[in-house]
Amino acid sequence: MRRFSLVSSLLALAACGPEVVTQQPPARLVLATTSVAPFDAELASTASLGTGLTTVWLTLKDHGQPVTDAAVTLQPLMTMPTKSHACPVVGDVVHEGNGVYRGQLVFQMPSADMGTWSLSAKVVRGGVESKLTFDALAVGDSGLARSFVVGDAKYVMSVSYPEALKVGLNPVVVTLHRMQDMMTFPAFDDATLEMVPEMPAHGPGSSNNVAPTLKGPGRYEGVVNYSMLGDWKTTFTVKSTSAVMATVSIDTKL
Repeated sequence: MRRFSLVSSLLALAACGPEVVTQQPPARLVLATTSVAPFDAELASTASLGTGLTTVWLTLKDHGQPVTDAAVTLQPLMTMPTKSHACPVVGDVVHEGNGVYRGQLVFQMPSADMGTWSLSAKVVRGGVESKLTFDALAVGDSGLARSFVVGDAKYVMSVSYPEALKVGLNPVVVTLHRMQDMMTFPAFDDATLEMVPEMPAHGPGSSNNVAPTLKGPGRYEGVVNYSMLGDWKTTFTVKSTSAVMATVSIDTKL
């Protein structure tokens, strides 16, 4: 009887242990919808579109049923009065399941009176190609995209923070692409990055930073330490074969 009582007590204590909390993904904001037979499509992101690295989700349905067997390619386009150009697309579009496809791109400039962004998705299914286009997308200026020129080559760079910023260590992602022409932006994988965070009001910033290193085509990942609340300036020095290509500073407020 005592043994049973002890086991029962231990089980009761275990049942009252700390609750395991599963972090929910951010809610997605529907940006636009379109239809091209036989597809209905919905474009979403976690927030309004802005310059820099942007993740979008494309939901595809065929007569109400999720499309799970398509190959999708993103084709962004900025249309201006005298010319048009694209922007970097980062990696391949991935099917996450249930007809939802995830892709990333880098808007290098905001939409304004001088130009308007659209985003097309080339959908190949069963050997048949379709094109779905979301027109007149509003892209704001987040301050997280930069471009610079080295010799006769132009480069597009973005800085992003995959998680909500906090005091302490924060993951940081830098993307680098070279503009081959107005429509083509191959990943630039030959850079070495140095990263220095500081507080303009207090001088040199923090320790335990990890400079971003190459983790995928045109994608560099690191860790930045914002050690206290306030205004921060993070300076990235981009080098190739030891020569400085550019120095870019990003302002951040915690």
